Amino acid sequence: MNISDFLVRGIIKSINARFSFADTVSTVTKGIFVHDTDPVSSFIFAKALTVGALVSPLLEGDEKYSLRWEYDGKISSVLVDVNAKCEVRGIPRETKLASMVSKEDELFGNDGKVTAIKSVDGKILNSGCCKAALMDIAEDMAFFFSTSDQLETGISVIIDLNGDPQKPVKKACGFMLQAMPGCDLKAFDVCRNRMNSPEFTAVIKSSEMTEEKKLWSIIGALLGISVEDSPENKIKKEIFYEFSSSPDYVCSCSRKKMKQAVSVLKKEEIDDIFREEKEIRIKCEFCNKTYSFAENDFSIDGL
Repeated sequence: MNISDFLVRGIIKSINARFSFADTVSTVTKGIFVHDTDPVSSFIFAKALTVGALVSPLLEGDEKYSLRWEYDGKISSVLVDVNAKCEVRGIPRETKLASMVSKEDELFGNDGKVTAIKSVDGKILNSGCCKAALMDIAEDMAFFFSTSDQLETGISVIIDLNGDPQKPVKKACGFMLQAMPGCDLKAFDVCRNRMNSPEFTAVIKSSEMTEEKKLWSIIGALLGISVEDSPENKIKKEIFYEFSSSPDYVCSCSRKKMKQAVSVLKKEEIDDIFREEKEIRIKCEFCNKTYSFAENDFSIDGL
């Protein structure tokens, strides 16, 4: 478990909407180090990983989300996997975007799509795809849930990078608001619009409050209640919340899984490889770990 990052999940009772609030500095820092991304790629990848953390409360048990953003700009694609424990991992197609673009418009291009697949033990439970019209990682995922899943959603992610390559992330956090059955959609839309306000942004970026005080201030900003003008108990009565599994960058790859991937080849194909090479080497794209297999790993005794 990542003890420095956190995830809070809960419900705003007055409008019947659920929310998740996450700090992901350590998580996205791990992802940046794994893929050696430059500042531009780091910003995009950090947003995607944070979105992954925010949607993890929508999962149960062994369920997993695979989220993919695809654009016709230089970003190309970003893939993020997340499970119910808020273990995230991802693959940015391009890791050196700073050298590929001269202006922001070139990052996303003119067209894109978002795909989300929910699965358990490799079996697809449901999937959906929609146009990525907003050209923003967080907003396009919110649009996906609002259209494909018919769940009105708002997602706000704040990423602030440092110039220090040893500590590349200064701030990485996010908030997701999602309507539940029976939600007051008019009140929900007011709250969602407030997620774009300077007051909301200032609160979520603040480093001077405890996690709970920041949460109360965020909910206050959404509902138009000032913590300074109103007792905190008034805001706390508006919500039910709990701290969930802490976000962390964790890859689920293993030697066994990689061997199974090779074993789908016919024996003749494996034999042909070993006539040319002393070993078969496979690198996991999520964590860049390389696994090596010798010929006897695929003998009858080694299977």
